[in-house]
Amino acid sequence: MILAERVVLVSILATVCFGHTVGGTRIHTPYSKLTRDLLDGHDKHVFPANSTEDLLEVAFSISLDQIDELDEVHQKISLTAHIEQNWYNPHLSWNPADYDGITDIRLPADKVWLPDTVLYHNVGEKSGLLTSDVNVVVSHDGYVTWVVPSMLRASCQVDVTYVPFDTQRCILHFASWSYSKDLLTFVNDTVLLDSYKDNGEWMLLNADTVPFFASWTHRKQEMQGVSLVLVLKRHSHFCVLFKVVPFILVAAVSLLVFLLPVDSGEKISLVITNLLTLVLFYVEISDYFPGKDFPYLGK
Repeated sequence: MILAERVVLVSILATVCFGHTVGGTRIHTPYSKLTRDLLDGHDKHVFPANSTEDLLEVAFSISLDQIDELDEVHQKISLTAHIEQNWYNPHLSWNPADYDGITDIRLPADKVWLPDTVLYHNVGEKSGLLTSDVNVVVSHDGYVTWVVPSMLRASCQVDVTYVPFDTQRCILHFASWSYSKDLLTFVNDTVLLDSYKDNGEWMLLNADTVPFFASWTHRKQEMQGVSLVLVLKRHSHFCVLFKVVPFILVAAVSLLVFLLPVDSGEKISLVITNLLTLVLFYVEISDYFPGKDFPYLGK
């Protein structure tokens, strides 16, 4: 009897002190209490500003993981990156002393306000809006950090004039879709290459960010954002070895036709074989370039 009473007493103390569910009684932990206090009555659709004169600054950075593909024919680039955004939300702050010293907490991204950052000139299947089920990290001082793993696909104007010794410049534009520069602006934009993995076809020469402004005439407002500028140089060894050199050899063999005796009987068959080989090379190479352009090497 005494043992049973002690077990019940220990269970009650554990419930009160640690907030676990014991014997059907649920007591909230400091984390659950903080989550409830932050989200109860919190409207995720409300712009995080205390007054109409406040300008929200979003710190924007891109951690580039890999260049997946640069499609010359369809004029688009695909890459993998992690995009981090930080901003201040005065409605998501608390005193750590009131919650057992908790200084930060993870909250579902769909429960708080998020910037509607969009990849302009997006050519992917989705709308280009940066969305994710990844939690946001909220600090006690009201600063929110949101890191979104993204597969980005955007248009990129490719100049094939100097293929296979070409250098391409692709620009990806990021900005808010609905908030003008008077309400929201991007700051401290940086590119991180710590986790970057080399591409087998393209060498990354430079990655940088520059300010970007998008004007909408029908809205009569201007958005301020960030442009990611990528400078890529093609690894020409593969193209030279398996496309240029064989093409030159076939063309050189065609000249040897004039050295064959007239009565050899193999002259016509050699010419026809070389002609078919050149046609096949042209068909294969034409699949690598857009219809409006052709490199100097093939002119």
